[in-house]
Amino acid sequence: MGQKLFSNSLRVSNKTAWNSVWSEDNKTHSIFLFKDLEIKKFIKIISDRLSIKFYQSLVKPQNGALNIEIKNVSGDVFDKLPRSLSFLESFILNARAFLGLKLGLNFNFWKSKILFSNVPARFFSEFISLQIKLSPKRRSKVFKYGILYGIKSTLSYYYNNRTKNFVSGIKVVCRGKWSKTSSGRSQKILLDLGRLNTQSFSYFVDSHISIINTKFGVCSVKVSISYNIVDNRF
Repeated sequence: MGQKLFSNSLRVSNKTAWNSVWSEDNKTHSIFLFKDLEIKKFIKIISDRLSIKFYQSLVKPQNGALNIEIKNVSGDVFDKLPRSLSFLESFILNARAFLGLKLGLNFNFWKSKILFSNVPARFFSEFISLQIKLSPKRRSKVFKYGILYGIKSTLSYYYNNRTKNFVSGIKVVCRGKWSKTSSGRSQKILLDLGRLNTQSFSYFVDSHISIINTKFGVCSVKVSISYNIVDNRF
């Protein structure tokens, strides 16, 4: 049987040389790619030999729709150029893949108010888990200086722009074994940015836990983000 598609989140448009085109109104669904149900799909698309291409002209705030084209490519995206994947500039990913012998990837990030203010905890949790699972040589540039430094650098930019995304606090907890230690005990990383408020009518807490298996053992990554204005988030 074929895989079930969520009709409320996918919009199939005219067929081209690409497999499919997704389009959705950003005013109605402001967290299109970064919805809870779509985060794992987004990560899976990249890791399962697919490439996502965003058109800059369609992600401008004055445009009501966002079109996404997906095309099969040979080779794993993260295996080819993982270190270039970073969220320090902005949160829109442009991945271009060239088929055949000229296979290569180019990751660019553009600033946009449409998706910048709507990145949930699940996206960060999946991304941090991936960086922990990768070898140090294959990690993103900021994660090469250490897991804690990479997490802090990745989330600091998102938190420091809280005037746009209404974030009041971020908390990250990593537990488990992801590197070799002399004692063999479990490792722990705790990072707090701002104040993580409790769930209430005035605050919303977005939280997600990712569990991965490394060659040293099991590791869990929990990311919690609290928003002080719920209506602007959802």
